Amino acid sequence: MLSALANIDNCIIKPSKDSSAGIGVRGLQVSDGVVVDYDGSLEKLLKSYRGNFVIEEKVVCCDNLRNLNPSSCNTLRIHTWRNRRENKIEFVSAFLRVGRKGSLIDNGFAGGIAIPIGENGTLSNSGCTLKTYHRYEQSDTGITFKGYKIQQFEEMVEVVCKAHHNLPHFDFIGWDVTVNNNNEVVVIEFNPDPDMRLDQLIFLDNCLLSKQEQIYKVLFNHDKDSD
Repeated sequence: MLSALANIDNCIIKPSKDSSAGIGVRGLQVSDGVVVDYDGSLEKLLKSYRGNFVIEEKVVCCDNLRNLNPSSCNTLRIHTWRNRRENKIEFVSAFLRVGRKGSLIDNGFAGGIAIPIGENGTLSNSGCTLKTYHRYEQSDTGITFKGYKIQQFEEMVEVVCKAHHNLPHFDFIGWDVTVNNNNEVVVIEFNPDPDMRLDQLIFLDNCLLSKQEQIYKVLFNHDKDSD
């Protein structure tokens, strides 16, 4: 493996399981077996992950997302659910994660800003960081969030809804999605049990929004009228 990784560029290494909050995510550039911007050997770096790592090609965002912060891959978290009563997959909500100046990571726990997205693909008035909690109305590049249109938003929603059809055992999924510099929708990963508790800080509500009562009744067999 070490010989195969002796010369690589524009890659990301991160934990392959039990990962969250951007922990362990870093850029990976190796030249003649030497890891750039790392105090140690390639072997030492890989051993630090204890076998729990994946190396991926770095995704470069489209200009629309990159303009908000060029150093990070800015991604959308899109929630979808399986409406078993009507036998269809439905969009629930979405927010955008934007990294801070110079940061590789867009995650809210790593300082990134999370901004709710309306059904028409435009950003809300403000977003927030999660650690520590603070609300912002602009990106570090000076772009005002309010009314900023996320291009290809409808296409991203369509892609993940179609993908959800192929995962019949999961009724609620949080998808991490972006658009690359070739204007192609890229699904980074899916989360079949997304942590929705902190989404309340992002939406100033829960992420189920207008579908809350319907989802409670169908997925959790909870009907207020029967209490």
